[in-house]
Amino acid sequence: MPIRDPRVLPAWLAALWLSATLPLAAQSPELRGVWVTNVASQVLSSKPSIAAAMDSLKAAGLNAIFPVMYNNGVTLFPSFVMLSVTGTPIDPAFQGRDVLAELIAEAHRVGLEVHPWFEYGFAASFGNNGGPILAQNPGWAGKRLSTGGATDDEATGGGFYWLSQAHPEVREFLISLMLEVVENYDIDGVHLDRIRYGRVHFGRNPNNQILASDFGYDDAHLARYRAEHNGADPPTNPDDENWRRWRAGLLNEFTAAVHDTVKQTNPHVLVSNAPVVYPYGYTYFMQDWPAGVRQGRPDFVVPQVYRTDLSSYTNELINTKSRIPTGYNGFFSGMLIRSGGYQAPASLAVSFVEQNRRSSVAGGVFFYYEGIPPIASALRQQVFQQLTAPPFRDTLWRPTATLIAETAATVERVGSWTLQAGKGDSSYFSFDDKILTARGSSGAALRYSAEITTAADYDVYLYQPYGAQLAREVTVRLLDGSGAQIKLNETNAVTRGWTLVGTSFLPTGLQALAELTTAGVPSTQTVAADGLMLILNRQLSPEVVVTAVADRPEPAVPSAFALWQNYPNPFNPATTIAFALPRRTTLRLEVFDLQGRRVASAAAGDYPAGVHHITFAAGHLPAGVYLYRLSAPGFSETRKLVLVR
Repeated sequence: MPIRDPRVLPAWLAALWLSATLPLAAQSPELRGVWVTNVASQVLSSKPSIAAAMDSLKAAGLNAIFPVMYNNGVTLFPSFVMLSVTGTPIDPAFQGRDVLAELIAEAHRVGLEVHPWFEYGFAASFGNNGGPILAQNPGWAGKRLSTGGATDDEATGGGFYWLSQAHPEVREFLISLMLEVVENYDIDGVHLDRIRYGRVHFGRNPNNQILASDFGYDDAHLARYRAEHNGADPPTNPDDENWRRWRAGLLNEFTAAVHDTVKQTNPHVLVSNAPVVYPYGYTYFMQDWPAGVRQGRPDFVVPQVYRTDLSSYTNELINTKSRIPTGYNGFFSGMLIRSGGYQAPASLAVSFVEQNRRSSVAGGVFFYYEGIPPIASALRQQVFQQLTAPPFRDTLWRPTATLIAETAATVERVGSWTLQAGKGDSSYFSFDDKILTARGSSGAALRYSAEITTAADYDVYLYQPYGAQLAREVTVRLLDGSGAQIKLNETNAVTRGWTLVGTSFLPTGLQALAELTTAGVPSTQTVAADGLMLILNRQLSPEVVVTAVADRPEPAVPSAFALWQNYPNPFNPATTIAFALPRRTTLRLEVFDLQGRRVASAAAGDYPAGVHHITFAAGHLPAGVYLYRLSAPGFSETRKLVLVR
């Protein structure tokens, strides 16, 4: 069911949206992605604008987004790692919001994959003397040779400031930042960028060519190079081939570390990179990414084949693809459709896609979102006529959400409710042009249920309506026995939209989901109730197979034991721990403090083969870091969880 009545959308988008809500047709898998930025863009400015953008992308036939989550020394999600490093947990422009959570809800609602984009990579900031990271950690700075140790990449100053690619603490910081997202969000991938050395913009050699990067002369680089070269200093010529290759090796080493660490945490999260085309990127920025993919890391690459005419694009695409080893299926193309005042003609964007197909390249990613609306109709009508999934996924890895309107037959009304209009031109804003209202403390409640056809873990969202005269604290709780509940402030326009109540494992059949109540709300206030949404949580249910036949699930029998990271983490007061058993097994799932003392037993006994989900309630424990261990004959694994108060 569409999230909005198509009558309120632009005509071109309404027509595309209606066709986009149909089931996926038989079509060769193809990556149809787009980078979403926070620069020269309003997409991330509010939850409604995010929702509208995801609708438009789905309507245009796309299937993945790569939204920026780290740039210019700040994150767009609340980050404990960033707080510890800079003292600022999130970009101040997004204070009070979690942009990543908002994007996940709206993208997964329409079946789009989400690959958070760590755009700045080893770049600390653009201008701003290195920004907050280097202000707090000056020893992390990368340094150039020719400018007496400058950390910025322009001879006249003011460009990108760079972190040391060799510094162990820099690497730990970046990997920890990515793991924070992998552990705490139901994402589909982690997307790297600027895994390179800084560019020398204005330096020219006698042949009037851009000089190779002369970064790599900070203490961390010098110490490591000397340790590996019998105390010798690195060459002072940035073009020295051995010096170039040594620095390129550091970058591939880091990419491999990201890949391997992410896979250890969640093997279903894909790791990708957006390098500069080869050999240009290698010659000037030390990016030898073809050497990395020969080792199978990362899962896929999206080289930036940024050209503004088809002939140049075709030549660069073929040249870059020729560097890929036989058998590597993770090569896609970065396509430029917008930059500053430039907008690619629709015919050129269509030609990019057609050339990819002629070159056996299974799709790519457009830079960037603002370039999509002017070409959306042409894309859908000429090259994206049928919807498809990315080539690295099962067709229904990301099925669209299940939406339950507040007026549905499976929603039980208790007490007196009044049906009202919920359009933008009325007193209230809702997701489906209608809304139920009741007086505070009137005894009225709404209990949502739904018929579940796929047994799995689901994120349960309720749409928070908005009205200046509505209630400020409305209680919504899950009905799965976990005790999870939230408070909705229906007078807050910023938080209007889909709001996560919690996560529940739901078996098949008619299941009670959540209850919204007027209890505790002053009688002078009006409580509004809107729709509920269920989104399959792939972080907790990665093995569930959704088939195309009546959407009937077939839980796959795991091939090996596995213990996954608890979700959410950090948590309070309860979290879910999932594990996989390849056969019927007697097991113990125990929780220990850091001194090794057992403080709780989360599960014990005989369990059948399959994926199991245990809710661990830690209300009796003090805040802190704990270890949880799954023990079974022939298997033992331990992970860390964090309880906060």
